[in-house]
Amino acid sequence: MALLNWLWSLFRGGGGGEEEGRDGKTKTEVVYEYYSNFRKNAYGEIPELELREAWRRMLEDKNLVVVDVRKEEEMDCSRIPGALSKDRFMDNLKHDKSFLEDKDVCCYCTIGYRSGFFVKELPEVIRSVTGKTETGVMVYNLKGSILGWIHEGYPVVSKDLVTVKRVHVNSQKFDLAPPGYDTHWFGKARVALGLFEALGCLAGTWLKGAASRLNYVLPVALSTALGL
Repeated sequence: MALLNWLWSLFRGGGGGEEEGRDGKTKTEVVYEYYSNFRKNAYGEIPELELREAWRRMLEDKNLVVVDVRKEEEMDCSRIPGALSKDRFMDNLKHDKSFLEDKDVCCYCTIGYRSGFFVKELPEVIRSVTGKTETGVMVYNLKGSILGWIHEGYPVVSKDLVTVKRVHVNSQKFDLAPPGYDTHWFGKARVALGLFEALGCLAGTWLKGAASRLNYVLPVALSTALGL
């Protein structure tokens, strides 16, 4: 029964249970530890935007373009409200030179790794597209990305703009959503279904053996009962 419960939790989505993360740390602490390590060891010191400030600017100033650099499948699961896909952002940038006029850009992914590299490269791309040496556009990495966002209680929406309690992360390594959230990652369904299929094969083998045993036991029992 414990195995079945574990398989079902894997199939439907993790992240909705305990707040405990790893090594005695909470999931929130693990998220920011990952983010800090990426910032320090992967792409270096780049401008970052605090979650609270990003939310304020989205609501009040409306001068912040939010870019989700994850894949389409991840965005379809959930996204930060108003976020553009990376492809749509780049298309707008290339076809409308006034697209970023009086605006800044804030990028995110699962936990800040992919968006960090995008943020590092984007200023040069903007200069190249606009033909301006000084664009006046600030490009930020969202601190903690979408995992940090939901841990702080900010909303995410589906592609139909409905508020949801689910998130798609890059891999099982980042199954760090807060309680109440379903977590999805690439290959998860295939792994879960494979385990169910394996369990089904084992059950089928056992039942086949049990049936064979019954084919022998039942006639003997009936013969004994009838005195034959």
